[in-house]
Amino acid sequence: MGKQSEQLRDLSSRYEPGRKIWVAAVKELSHRIIVLKQDHSQLSLQAPQCTDTVPDLNNMVSAVQALVAQCEDLKIKYYEEQAKRRKLHNQIEDAKGNIRVFCRYRLLSKTEASVGCSIIVDFEATGNGELGVLNSGSTKKTFRFDRVFTPSDNQGSFVPD
Repeated sequence: MGKQSEQLRDLSSRYEPGRKIWVAAVKELSHRIIVLKQDHSQLSLQAPQCTDTVPDLNNMVSAVQALVAQCEDLKIKYYEEQAKRRKLHNQIEDAKGNIRVFCRYRLLSKTEASVGCSIIVDFEATGNGELGVLNSGSTKKTFRFDRVFTPSDNQGSFVPD
């Protein structure tokens, strides 16, 4: 019996560190289960509130889509009216006998580029017939033309409106 008792103590001492690890792991898992149950109960309380907002979000998305469509429609109508206004304006100018002024900007030549010249023309407002020339420093002088042709326009771009 003493020998069996000794073997049992020996076996018990070998498994004791593993048993402590398993006990600690079970305690940790039990704690995680408690935390998860608390999170689940909080989410269960919040779920109905979230489902109530889904129709509101769908309504907002529909409203935004309708506004975007309306904006696109208005933009198309605006461009059509802009073209009509420009055509009528040109007819009036032709009837008065006014001279039209056009400006075509050319790219830098190889010689100009090789000596370090840089482009000093601002094409941002060319759609409105304006051409900005950057002076020394950061000042810009703006000129107004009936039409401004940019470097991206080709020779066939000249079509009076």
